[in-house]
Amino acid sequence: MEILTTILIVIGLILFIIIVLFGLGVWLSWEFGNWLFNLGNQSVNQLVNLGKKLVNQPANLGNPPVNQPLDLGNQSISSPDPSFGLFVIYILIGLAIVQIGRLILQIGLFIFLPVKLARNLIEVQGMLFSQIPLIGKRRRGLAAQALIQNGSPEAVGLLADAITKLDNELNQPIILETLEKLSEQDCIDAVCQVWETTRHEDLTALLIKRDWVADSPANVRVLSALKVGKLEVVTEGGREAAQMLLEAFNDADQDVVQRAKQCVCNLKNPDGIDYLCEQWFERRDAELEQVIVQRNYFAKEPINVRIFSALKTGNRQEIANDEADAISLLLKASKDTDSQIATEAIALLGELKNQQAIDAFCQEWVITRAERLTAALQQGKYVADNPTEVRLLTALKTGQRQIITNDEDTKMIVLLLKACDDADSQIVQEANALLGELKNQQAIDVLCQEWEKTR
Repeated sequence: MEILTTILIVIGLILFIIIVLFGLGVWLSWEFGNWLFNLGNQSVNQLVNLGKKLVNQPANLGNPPVNQPLDLGNQSISSPDPSFGLFVIYILIGLAIVQIGRLILQIGLFIFLPVKLARNLIEVQGMLFSQIPLIGKRRRGLAAQALIQNGSPEAVGLLADAITKLDNELNQPIILETLEKLSEQDCIDAVCQVWETTRHEDLTALLIKRDWVADSPANVRVLSALKVGKLEVVTEGGREAAQMLLEAFNDADQDVVQRAKQCVCNLKNPDGIDYLCEQWFERRDAELEQVIVQRNYFAKEPINVRIFSALKTGNRQEIANDEADAISLLLKASKDTDSQIATEAIALLGELKNQQAIDAFCQEWVITRAERLTAALQQGKYVADNPTEVRLLTALKTGQRQIITNDEDTKMIVLLLKACDDADSQIVQEANALLGELKNQQAIDVLCQEWEKTR
């Protein structure tokens, strides 16, 4: 359409130039012919006067003969010269033709634009920003009016985009007035998306005046809520909202940045808190650390973030009942470079309440015999339920040998004899004492058999 319009305008201009040149040619031809006629008339008059003098005819004071040119000497009476007026008329005719062409083109645009709009909004967008000479401004106005009448979210988005690009246009106030009356959420979302991309001052003022917050996408929803001050929309959001809040920390708009930091400190959705704790756990960012400590945030999941955030915020009792898969993470946390996390982890290892977690911890202690684990084992007085060897060693180490005096597992005697040679003197002492305190007859029989073999 743009190409066709341009071609029509070029053709119109060529026709106009041809008409002007034609008028100029007619005018010059008229002037040249008139000059020749006057020259001939003067020559004839001179010849007639010369003839009179030669024949010495007296001057005829009466009316001159009909066929004799009137000699007025140096006086001349000139008739009005119509050539210049004719030239002006030709020019006016040319201008009229051009104006008629423009009018026909504009009528065509007005008639076919709604059909074109329904077929392809993108083409109308090209008309909305048309820079074609003579009719470009009119085309922009017609396109804007058609988009206003259309009223779809796509059309509204194009109108909002036009606000950012058509400065000082006569139809700009009309577009703003139209946008201000919007009530459909889809159309509001379209305006907010253009604002988020351009941050144009007119659209910013419109959002604030109408208190608009987009429903989607998530980043536009969060940014528009921050800009108009509807912080509850963000604080009640989930993971996406929390993610957008952290990204807003780097926004160019300081109002958005300050409100984003304010929202981070007032999160109410557990999913949003989980995301914030995840980001702290992965990045160990000082600013995020300050937030989770001050606001006492700790994650519900995943388990690694849950444990580390609970330890960092002093909520270790919240994870004391966690199952066996927490033990490896607690052991890792006990060696963390953050002294607060390490201290809390070591303390929690002595406060476990879940038996599966206790069994996992006891197995780790049997393997490593680490001093910090030994301290936690004795603090919690843990005795494993299984396997048998771990149960025996933990009971001996914590001074609770009476717990297994009635055990019916005959394998216990073999393990008990092995414990008598353990590197830990406390275990050796407790094992020897337990051999003399057995109460289960089957265990006693096994002990006697072993004595018989080794005596």
